[in-house]
Formats: sequence, C-alpha cells, structure tokens
Amino acid sequence: MSVVAHRVFCISDLHLGGNYATSDKAGERGFRLCTQTPRLASFIQRLAQEGNIGAKTCELVINGDFIDFLAEDWGGESSWVPFVSADKPAAARLSEIVARDQVVFDALREFLAAGHSLTILLGNHDVELSLPAVQRGLERVLDTDGKRFRFISDGQAYVIGPVIIEHGNRYDGWNVIDHDGLRRTRSAQSRGEVLSQDRSFCPPAGSLMVANVMNHIKSRYPFVDLLKPENEATIPLLLTLAPEYRDHLMQVMKLGVQAYRHTPNRDGEHPYLGDIAGEGAESALSNLLESHVSKEEVREFFGLLGEALPSHTGRFQDEIAGMTFAGALSLFPVVTGSSSTPLSERLPALLTALITLRDERPFLITQENEEYLKPAKRLIERGFKVVLFGHTHLAKKVPISQGLYLNTGTWADLIRFPYEQLSQDRTRALHWLTGFARELESGRIEQHIIRIPTYAHVDLSDDGVVLTADLHEFSMERQLI
Repeated sequence: MSVVAHRVFCISDLHLGGNYATSDKAGERGFRLCTQTPRLASFIQRLAQEGNIGAKTCELVINGDFIDFLAEDWGGESSWVPFVSADKPAAARLSEIVARDQVVFDALREFLAAGHSLTILLGNHDVELSLPAVQRGLERVLDTDGKRFRFISDGQAYVIGPVIIEHGNRYDGWNVIDHDGLRRTRSAQSRGEVLSQDRSFCPPAGSLMVANVMNHIKSRYPFVDLLKPENEATIPLLLTLAPEYRDHLMQVMKLGVQAYRHTPNRDGEHPYLGDIAGEGAESALSNLLESHVSKEEVREFFGLLGEALPSHTGRFQDEIAGMTFAGALSLFPVVTGSSSTPLSERLPALLTALITLRDERPFLITQENEEYLKPAKRLIERGFKVVLFGHTHLAKKVPISQGLYLNTGTWADLIRFPYEQLSQDRTRALHWLTGFARELESGRIEQHIIRIPTYAHVDLSDDGVVLTADLHEFSMERQLI
C-alpha cells in the first residue's frame, strides 16, 4: 500500500463577512451568507488534530471567497461598494471581520502552529485581500511568520502535482477579475503612489451588481442571494413579490451586457461582443408582446436581451435558443407586472415562468454547467488528474475521461428552489407557490435554508500519484480520515 506523502483538504466560499442579526425576531438574519462559523472552526480544529494521520504532510487550501467584503456596510452615502481600493480602510475592516468571527481565525492560527500548511487563493468577494496592508493584517492575525503559509493573489491557479485548484470565477463573465488593474493598484500602493482612475482596478460586473443592486434589495428580501438557481427562480420571484424592482432588473441586464464581454468562448478565450443575430426572432416576439405593453418597454427589454447574446462565439446558441421564445415569453408578464395588481393575480404568470425556465441540473451533484465543465475538460486534457473549482456554491463530483472534476460547494447558507412542487397539477402547484411566495415575502425563510458544509480530500503519493480524491460533507460524528 502506497504511503500518503501529501494530504490536501480544500474548502471554498466561506463568505466570512457582513453583520450578524441583532435580534431573534423572525426574518432577521443580518447581512451574512455564512451562519455556521462555529462548525467551520470545528472542522479546522479537527484538521489540526487528525489531518496528518497516516500522511507525511497535511495542507488546507481555502479556494477563494474566504472573506466577503461585498457584504460589509461601509456607511456614508453609499453603504455598499464593489471594491475598496484604499488599503488602510480595507485592513481596518478585515480586523472587524476577524473580531466578529474570531473562533475561525483562532482555529487557523492553531492549524498553522501545529506545523500544517495553509494556502489561500483569491476569489471575487475578497479581492481586497490582495492589497498589501490587508495581506499583512491577515498574516499578523494568523501568526504566519516562519509557518507554512502562502497566499496566491495574481490570478494563478494552484498546482500540486497532477491536481489543479482555482476558484473558478475566471470562467464566469460576471466575475472575471481584472488582475492587470489589480497588480497596478498593488504596485502603486507599495510605493505610496496614487493611480489615475483609468489605470486602477475595475471591479467585475458581478461585484457592481451585488453592491449597487442586490444588497439594496437584500435588506427587504433576505432570500435574494441565498436562493438557487438565481436566473431561473430568484429574479422571477423577486419581480412578482416586488414589481417596483423592475428598474433594478434592467440594471442587472445592463451589467450582464458588460459581463458577457468577458465570458470565455468555446476555446477558453475572452471575446468582444460581435454583431447580434436573430433579428427575425426578436421581431416576431416583439409583435406578439406589443399588444400588452408599450413599444418602448419591448424595445428596452429585447435590446438588453439581444446585447447579452453574442452570437459570434456560439457560446449561447444551444442554451438560449429555446429561451428566446418560450422563456422570454413566459418571463415578460412577470417583468412588466404592476405593484397595483394583487399578488394573487401575479402568481399564475410566475408559475408559468418557473415551469418554463425550470432547470434542476444545478442541484445534481453529477452534472455541471458547461461554462465550468468545459474548462475542466480542457485542464484534464492537458494532463491534470483532479480539477478543483469553487465559486458556484453547488457541490459537484463529475468523472471526466481519466480525471475527476470536483466543486467544493460552500459553507454559506443556501435555499434550493423546490422544483418538485411544480410537478403537481397546476391548481395544487399554484396553491403551494402562493404559500412559498408569501413566506419569502414575510422573511420566514429559515425553514427553507440548507447548510451543507462540503470539502474535498485528496491524497498524493511521494511520486505524485493521486491515491484518493473525493468530496465529503463535514460531520462532527465522523472521522475526517
């Protein structure tokens, strides 16, 4: 039997950040994605004690979105910001986050003190961690001097023999990080220089959406960043409950245009937008819809939808072709609904949209969206045996040829849209949807939240052979090894 030379545990999307609830009032949950920090601390403590049993070395990799700066309220005129470029305020805020979740940082410090290795990769919610002063603050908190600690903040993937680890956001046009701008910002800060705005880091569209749109809605509807899948369930539900947020949807679609400029094509390259095809399809659907709403509303809706579909890449042809007619048609009454119409009269249109847009694949552990599966396949074709992503908050285990793709999911809270309820006859499905929508509207979401803390475990031999690679759910009742 081969001796385990190096044991690797990988977690991601911890999202430590945002204020806790200030009361036990129903519907009050603060501004956090992660509410299980004691459990996370227990996991790290167990690693410190058991991680190297039967192995020469043990390493913990935190694969992005360790901290959630986007969940932090910065006060002033704009409470939410997509990126804090001034490193001293960002470092001070890290200190506040540490104080809030001290138990986790204490556990990490103990893990390093036990002689184990800790590696942290940058995500898209914790970009500020790459700033010099913030990194120094984190190193002081974890007491990394002389310890086995590394931080990867320049867009590199982390490679351990035949295993490659990266957050995964570079394959998501909404959240591609401008690492060139980030490097220029760090370089200037290290010298006390101030960069001109056109040379500074530009936050991705996803960060702009969170700061400028979703966080403002979240104060009223705390389910908006917990419910999966986002496009097929969250947006229709939100617009049915609160049609006054239609302008916010348009902001999201406009940001989506910016996002798709950065979405990789089939070759993994980031294309520019090309000419938009399918004018005939738009025209046919526009004529159908103009009997219900104004031409101006139709033009804006399809203008944004059209801009978001770069036909020259072939990226969205198979996935979106059906939505252009059935999906957009079902969603349009929801988008153009009025807050003066009683909720009970808006729900039938929502039910139609949810049934039409229904997609249960995100919840199947053995299936992954093509935007992540394709790059994983390319990496395995290049010789890697195990590919580890995070970012999506959905745990996955997908064999690929001679390799394995794992997504480590999240330690944050989730609400899984219960699609099985849509399989009932329409009358019963509408009755269920009415209750579900009213619970979300009133903030009674705790009963729908699921918490599944997952981690990847990979063992390698002295000669770099993967001995085992798998995905697990953490439980205090079971051994890690």
